[in-house]
Amino acid sequence: MEKISFIGCGNMGYAIAKALSTDPNWEITLYSPNEQKTKEKALALSVKAEDDITKAIKSADYIVLAVKPQILPSLYETLRLWGKDKTFISIAAGISLATLEDALATKKVIRYMPNLAASEKASVTAITYSEELDEALKTKAYQIASAFGSAFYLPESQFKAFIGISGSAIAYVFEFLHALALGGTKAGIAYPTSLAIATDTLNSAVALEKASKANPIELMSKVCSAGGTTIDGIEALAEGKFDSTVINAVMAAVNKNILLEKAQEKK
Repeated sequence: MEKISFIGCGNMGYAIAKALSTDPNWEITLYSPNEQKTKEKALALSVKAEDDITKAIKSADYIVLAVKPQILPSLYETLRLWGKDKTFISIAAGISLATLEDALATKKVIRYMPNLAASEKASVTAITYSEELDEALKTKAYQIASAFGSAFYLPESQFKAFIGISGSAIAYVFEFLHALALGGTKAGIAYPTSLAIATDTLNSAVALEKASKANPIELMSKVCSAGGTTIDGIEALAEGKFDSTVINAVMAAVNKNILLEKAQEKK
């Protein structure tokens, strides 16, 4: 049995811990400064709660750094002192591998960029690590991430783009679903039913795209019969600059991440 400790158990850390808690091969420990909430979350997952950060670090093979980026630097000394020979997995946005490796005095550092669907084992997670990382640990990085969804290796320079099309974009999908459901409501279907239909329609589109070798434009063209209803809807989206709006949303998230990284570098 392998041991993994979560330093911080907010929304994202808890989501990952929840996914891993269903695997009997993991012994999981949760730590956060909020002792009561940590105990409640650990109880919900039937895992261990620890109120001493040094014990949480020393007892594990893998340490998931799941605190907020602005808090993590205050923990570097403790992590470095008690985490010798441990493997660190950081989900802190904006803190680079180089910064982590230097602060923790080790190359055994992995960065993840997951999303909240980790709790449902449906996260899309970007992974990066130093090329000097042991091959067995590279494999383990994929194994752990794959336990709560799909995993993609990306060079760290592409993490900014990933945030725009996945990490933040899950919220854009929720916004789209809400808007689609509102459209159905305006057309006469009650919102709860409209939302359920919109959600299943999105799932249908994703299933079709994954099963097909065609790109989204080709698939869209198959739905748009000449002079039919769908092409009028597509025209309305174009008039509202739908593509440009989505692209701008992606770039807004990318640019904000750049600002956050620069702010972290100054600390």
